Amino acid sequence: MHGVRSFTFTVLGTIGILALGACTSRGIYEADRQDAHTACLNNPSGIERDKCLERTSHSYDEYTREREKVQRAAE
Repeated sequence: MHGVRSFTFTVLGTIGILALGACTSRGIYEADRQDAHTACLNNPSGIERDKCLERTSHSYDEYTREREKVQRAAE
């Protein structure tokens, strides 16, 4: 339940940021990543927490490279 609530707040926060138009894509990604990272730290299971932290450890540059690779493969 806590994960769903965190995800909902993250999505709503991201939508709010987009609506304001005050942040770059990098800023939005980093804010989202930080929120997800914080939610991972609240996971009581060490193994699940570690997996969650791994999923949120990618920088914006890594994310961009992977996204571009997927887009090229889809063409």
